[in-house]
Amino acid sequence: MQRYSYKMSHRKNCGLTLIELLIAMLLSSLILLMAYSLLNYQQHYFQQHTQQIHLDQNKRFVQFILSTAIRQAGSFGCRPLANSKVNNTSVFHKKKLVAIFAYQAIGNAWLPSLPKTIKAKHGTDVLAIIYMAPHTAMVATAMSTPNEVITTTDTSLFKQEDLAVISDCEQADIFAISHINGSKKQLKPTTILSKCYAPPAEVGELLYYLFYIQPDDTLYMLDNSKIPEELVDHVSDLQLQFSTHASPNNYVTANGINHWSQVHSVKVELGFDSKNQAAEHYSFITSLRNQ
Repeated sequence: MQRYSYKMSHRKNCGLTLIELLIAMLLSSLILLMAYSLLNYQQHYFQQHTQQIHLDQNKRFVQFILSTAIRQAGSFGCRPLANSKVNNTSVFHKKKLVAIFAYQAIGNAWLPSLPKTIKAKHGTDVLAIIYMAPHTAMVATAMSTPNEVITTTDTSLFKQEDLAVISDCEQADIFAISHINGSKKQLKPTTILSKCYAPPAEVGELLYYLFYIQPDDTLYMLDNSKIPEELVDHVSDLQLQFSTHASPNNYVTANGINHWSQVHSVKVELGFDSKNQAAEHYSFITSLRNQ
């Protein structure tokens, strides 16, 4: 018994054999490789998931911005633009004012010609929206002549040189504000109005928005300030189609619209790009409320 115990004790003190050590190293390497592969997969999945979340957020944000603007298009106080007689439209540098219109991309050009200050991506459409600001001031005192100042209930809504609209539910005038007297709450138009307005006529800022994609695949919005505002990046395409009241289910490009005042709804098609994913296309339809 003593001899047997000596052999067993002697064997235990000898340590691992070379084969056992190699097997242990192999198993350890396999475990580390599996752990690295799992970690790499989780990291890749997390990046893709994060990019998809960012992409979905961009889709919802763009739809919210464009849909809101389209629904507001043509709002001119108590009456839609399409049903109002609007005077002094030359102040807006247009012979006829419409609530919505588009510059259709044709190759490297647009129809009608896009203003040179707009640096849009070739092949993408440009959307234009016009409406009166939802926050307006009421006319406080009846005008005695069409060329006098307009006394309102609030001048804090305006800035000098703003384009504004005054409307009495029968007709409207567009004018640029040359001077503001805050203490007397008076606005001085740069042009003679078509009539003398009285309460309850209202005055609001004329809002003009352009939505377009720049060559760096970023969606921009240009408003009255003429300073482009970046909205969303990785937007690679913008295509627009329109339906009319006569054919509300038939959508055509901007070139097929003869009377913009008859536009019923807009179909917006967008392309979104990301570094590690293929381009995704997203579309939605929004109806105009004020035409």
